[in-house]
Amino acid sequence: MAKLLQINSSLFGEHGQSTQLSQKFVERFLTANPDTQHQVRDLANQQIPHLDAEIVMGFGIPEDQKNHRQAEMTALSDQLIEEVKTADILVIGLPMYNFSLPSTLKSWFDFIARAGITFKYTERLKLDAANVTIRLRRIVRQQ
Repeated sequence: MAKLLQINSSLFGEHGQSTQLSQKFVERFLTANPDTQHQVRDLANQQIPHLDAEIVMGFGIPEDQKNHRQAEMTALSDQLIEEVKTADILVIGLPMYNFSLPSTLKSWFDFIARAGITFKYTERLKLDAANVTIRLRRIVRQQ
């Protein structure tokens, strides 16, 4: 059974055009693939904080040295990474605000991109793409 993870990043929640568009795609996909598990993460209603020094420092220290907020934010990051790792299909509803993506989606990316967890740097400090564990699959379907 496939698992579809739907990320909605519109500030307007279910009323956003990008959310409505991605929802139409998901509905059609689920109709054609009824055994698919469907999970939604709505970044307008399930806000992810922007990174700060305290959070980033918490990602790199042992559990017993983390303060309460660092432990909480690391647990959130771990949860988001697990959602992506277990998804076979990723659908992102992505609006454009001020010629860029919403900061809520950038925060989501920041929490799932963790050195040593989802990617690693080589000795030359270049991203070693062969070791990226987050895999996005492109699905092309004619309906």
